Amino acid sequence: MYFFFLLNKSKSSFKNIYLYIFIGFISHGLLDACTSYGTSLFWPFSNDRISWNLISVVDPFFSILLLLFFTVFLLKKSRVFVQIGTLLCLIYLVFGYVKKEKIKKYVIDLAEKRNHKIERILLKPTFGNNILWRSIYQTKNFYYLNAVYIPLFSVKSHRKGDRLNVINKNTIFSEIPENSIHRQDILRFANFSQNFIFLHPDYSTVIADLRYGSLPHDYKSLWGIEVDLKKYDQHVAYKNLRNFENDFLRNFFKMLGGNLN
Repeated sequence: MYFFFLLNKSKSSFKNIYLYIFIGFISHGLLDACTSYGTSLFWPFSNDRISWNLISVVDPFFSILLLLFFTVFLLKKSRVFVQIGTLLCLIYLVFGYVKKEKIKKYVIDLAEKRNHKIERILLKPTFGNNILWRSIYQTKNFYYLNAVYIPLFSVKSHRKGDRLNVINKNTIFSEIPENSIHRQDILRFANFSQNFIFLHPDYSTVIADLRYGSLPHDYKSLWGIEVDLKKYDQHVAYKNLRNFENDFLRNFFKMLGGNLN
C-alpha cells in the first residue's frame, strides 16, 4: 500500500489510497462469493461457505473484460474506462443471475415431470463458461444430476445424469465415534462441500464432494476424503479424484456445443 502511495503521492492522499485498497479487499470477497467455488464470506463470525454461482470459478469473458478496460485505463489515464469496465462486469453478473433463475425454473419443471419433490437444489456453471451448467437436486434419499444447456439464442436442453444416495454426515461409517478426529474431519468436509457429499461408488471408504464433476452430469468428483476405520483418531486423508480420461475434453466441448446425447 505504501508503495502505491509513493507512486501516486502527487495525485492522491495516503487516506484515499488506503480507502481504495480497503474497498478492493472487501469487494474481493464479494466477487469470490459470485463464483461457483465461493468463499467463507462471513469468517471469522461464520464458517458457512457462500457461493452464489453466478459465474464459473474461471470465466474467461469476465476476466478479459476486467483486464481489457484496466489496461486501457493504464494507457489512457482516464477513469472513464475503469467505470465502463466495472459497469460491464456488473451487467455480466446480473446476466448470470438471470440465467441461473431460468435454469432453476427449467430444473424444477423437469423434476415435476418426474414426480420429484425438490428438497435442495444446487446449480453451477461448468468451467470457463455460463451456458453449460451442472444441476443437482435432492429428493428424499437421492441426489439427481443433470447437465443443463442454456445458450443465448437456441432451445434449452438437458442430459439426465447419475442418481446417488444421500448420506448422513453424522452417521456415515457408524464405527467412527462422534468425538473422534475422523468424525470432526467428516463434518468439516461436509461444511466445505455445502453438505453435498456422497459415498463414492468407486471407492468404499471415500466421501466425495458432489458439487464438482469431470462432466456436468456424472458422479466423478474432483476430490474427497478417505477414511481409515482403524485409525479414526487421526486425520482423514485427502483424496485427489481428478482422473480426466482421454476423451474427456472431446465430450466436454461436444456438450458445450449443445450436443448432450
